[in-house]
Amino acid sequence: MMNQELIVALTYTFCLIAVLTYSFLEGLHYYSLGRNKPRRHILLLMLGYATLALTYGCAMMRMLSIAWTVHLYLFYLLSLLFSVVLFYHFLWLITRSESTERFTWMHYIIPVVLTLVVGVWVTHQMSFQERFRITATVDVLTPETPLIEVVYMLFPLLFTVYIIIYTVFSVMRAMRYRKMVVDYSSNEERTSMHWLYYYIVLIAIWSGAPFVLLSYFWAVSQHLYLLMIFLPLCEIILVYNAIRGNYVLVEETVPLPKGLKLSKQREKPIDRKRFERYMQEKKPYLNPDLCITDIVPDLYTNRTYLSTFINKEYGMNFRTLINNYRLQELERIRQLPEYKRFSNMDLIMEVGFGSYRSYLNAERHYHTMMQLPFGT
Repeated sequence: MMNQELIVALTYTFCLIAVLTYSFLEGLHYYSLGRNKPRRHILLLMLGYATLALTYGCAMMRMLSIAWTVHLYLFYLLSLLFSVVLFYHFLWLITRSESTERFTWMHYIIPVVLTLVVGVWVTHQMSFQERFRITATVDVLTPETPLIEVVYMLFPLLFTVYIIIYTVFSVMRAMRYRKMVVDYSSNEERTSMHWLYYYIVLIAIWSGAPFVLLSYFWAVSQHLYLLMIFLPLCEIILVYNAIRGNYVLVEETVPLPKGLKLSKQREKPIDRKRFERYMQEKKPYLNPDLCITDIVPDLYTNRTYLSTFINKEYGMNFRTLINNYRLQELERIRQLPEYKRFSNMDLIMEVGFGSYRSYLNAERHYHTMMQLPFGT
């Protein structure tokens, strides 16, 4: 028994230290960004890990004082649910397709309502001594167990249900983001969001584990706490990519120069000749982080109009068009004497590709579009 208590203590201590470290790292990242860069999403992530730390702290309280654990039961449940919403809010912000899109506060209101309803019901139906007994012992659930006790014992599993629900929401947003972002950013590395899919899959596996165990053992397993170790390990993916900035935030168009009126904007409609002259003279595609909003001010237009123009006029999205310009520039500089000493990788980076993989993907896509064998 003593060995099990020690394992429980070490498990929660590890989880608590891990999430506090993550919160601290995100806090440092938040302040390093400064006030001139978007950073609200980092603040949400920092608060999410701080909330998880409170959750682990409440769970550890059971080893110190059962009475305090009973008193903090509702706070424990609320922090569990709030942590899920905070992480989803972070993912929602980095996958937002329009900067004017607003996050509904019902996501935060629902956990409060659920916790209050269950709290009032449990407090009314069960005495403090009954809740103390259930918290202090590992009771086996049977068909004869009163419903109120089942709710009290298994309500924390609503955290798992919440994760599953918000996992579905996250997948839907990630899929929508990947379809949209090709018309916004030319940086394939930062917009592929592969890491987000890995994270979602791991969280989905972790959240489903308690139900798998309970389906085989009609009891509150004494070893479910060991699953807690897996969560901080999964969160490493999120922490690392958040700090590295492996995503692109959709922002409003850069303001037009002072003195430029909308009437003048309408006097200069975009046409193919004007657009291609701009691309040849300014060569914005050499910027590996180029976004459509970076060239909008120079063309006196807006993001929606320019994106629609590119899709209709060229039959491709913004990223594909920019990558085609990069491929053409690559072929051009390969013929120039001053670039002979450059390696192939140096040339690829010189024309704006962020990596060799993005170059290969662009070349494959180009040859597929032109119906040419790859490598010709």
